[in-house]
Amino acid sequence: MRTMLMLMVLVSANAVQADDWQDYKCYLTDRDGEAWVKLFEMQPQNRHKQQASLVGAPMLDSFGRPTGYIKAVMECVGVRDTFTDPHARLLDEQTPK
Repeated sequence: MRTMLMLMVLVSANAVQADDWQDYKCYLTDRDGEAWVKLFEMQPQNRHKQQASLVGAPMLDSFGRPTGYIKAVMECVGVRDTFTDPHARLLDEQTPK
């Protein structure tokens, strides 16, 4: 009985941790040198690894078609947070949400 209870607690804890995704906005450039602010969903505990893996990934339009490829990711912050880079802040203000 005690073993079963412990197993249920562990499984439950893993399920909660696996679903822990948050929205982030990232300031990035494409291969043509154009700057963008794009939204991504990442796990907070793996955010830096997932952020690094964005380089080379396609940027998709609202129909899911690639419009370009990510060359560099300068900064990612939570969707309600503010970028530290002034260019990123300005671009974020101009980007429709």
